[in-house]
Amino acid sequence: MRRIFVIFFILALAALPLWARVYFVVSPPRFEMNMAPGQNRTETISIINGDSANPLRLRVLVKGWEKSKSGQTAYFEPSEQPRSCGGWLVVNPSEFELPARGTETVRFTITVPESVSGSYWAMIFFESQPDTTEKGMVGVRLAGRLGASVYANIDGTMQYQSEMTGFLYRRAGYQNHEFTVSLKNSGNGYFRPKGGLEVKDASGKKIATINIPDDVIVLPGALRDIKLLVKQVIPPGKYTALISIDCGQPELLEGELPFEVVP
Repeated sequence: MRRIFVIFFILALAALPLWARVYFVVSPPRFEMNMAPGQNRTETISIINGDSANPLRLRVLVKGWEKSKSGQTAYFEPSEQPRSCGGWLVVNPSEFELPARGTETVRFTITVPESVSGSYWAMIFFESQPDTTEKGMVGVRLAGRLGASVYANIDGTMQYQSEMTGFLYRRAGYQNHEFTVSLKNSGNGYFRPKGGLEVKDASGKKIATINIPDDVIVLPGALRDIKLLVKQVIPPGKYTALISIDCGQPELLEGELPFEVVP
């Protein structure tokens, strides 16, 4: 699978203008680990240079991050984010050069402190250095930045508590119907909601379905709005939207929303 992904990535580069290309791949892009207080663990990340002609110089940056209610990501220094595990990470090497089509194995070690509980997370970024050596170019080649996210869940301390705080409908165009589901995480562990929405007409016939995207995450203490867009013509009339979400707890979160499509 990794080989297929790398081939696809290299082929995709050919469709981009030279200045817009990001020439490397980070694999895997995510680590999710269950760890005990005081435990340490070492993992490896492969960095692959997709440029067939030029070497690539990269440096490592470790950042903390949060998600806004709308799902936007903001990055911080690890010390500025209370649940960042960035300060627990040691990454080696911290700067290196990749030959053309070369691969580098980067190791990181995470050491969990003794008195912590719940989920912690950070991002290990690999940032390429700008290249101004291309002849005939105006400006510089893009300095790309890709990352691998690291999550640590502390064994025996996890508390999961989720609730649905809102369910709204908005017509966003002739054949665009937007549903917003609002979730609240009152626990100390993150969750990735799974499930979806279905729309039924007045007779109970199902006329539309849409699933929650796989990349949605709700962090501890966070509120998150999930927007689901049904892109199809729905004739004027009265309907019911039904939502069912699995947040990893024994019971599903479910909601029912009557709405009307007007001419």
